[in-house]
Amino acid sequence: MGKGTGLGLATVYGIVKQNQGEIDLWSEAGRGTSFQILLPLHQAPGAEENRDRRAELPGGHETILVAEDETAARQAIAEFLEGLGYSVLQAANGRDALALYHQKSSDIGLVVSDLIMPQMNGAEMAREIWRENNTLPVIFVSAYGDDEIRSKLPVTYTLLQKPFRLDSLALALRQKLDSRS
Repeated sequence: MGKGTGLGLATVYGIVKQNQGEIDLWSEAGRGTSFQILLPLHQAPGAEENRDRRAELPGGHETILVAEDETAARQAIAEFLEGLGYSVLQAANGRDALALYHQKSSDIGLVVSDLIMPQMNGAEMAREIWRENNTLPVIFVSAYGDDEIRSKLPVTYTLLQKPFRLDSLALALRQKLDSRS
């Protein structure tokens, strides 16, 4: 308790490699460890270019339940989806998401859920929802390998590996919602 999962460096390494970067490390017994992260220079798009890209993304009017224990990530996903026209319900863990689902099940068109969360992980939460509604689409997101949890999911599950591009989420979400119709 209080010591973390030990996966922080693996997550950082994955993010750096996905962005064509490098990590240098120096370690000396009794003195500590230093990391240097090198990322390629990238010109950020202007506000107008971002607005144009977002206008090209598919949106909708459905209600999406977002279950994510990292507050900043949950709020960023919610804000992005609301900008595309969706209504968003937010939950900080699987148990809260399940409670929200039971309150608003007839309104919810899709669930976006982190796989690893406190109290109830995303796979457990999805299985509980699928007992009542086995056609409700769920898109999982995760920064970890989660092979043990993934092995318990249906073969047709959708997983976006963190960090993921928000446009990938928008496209996956729309595809799942449209295939359900």
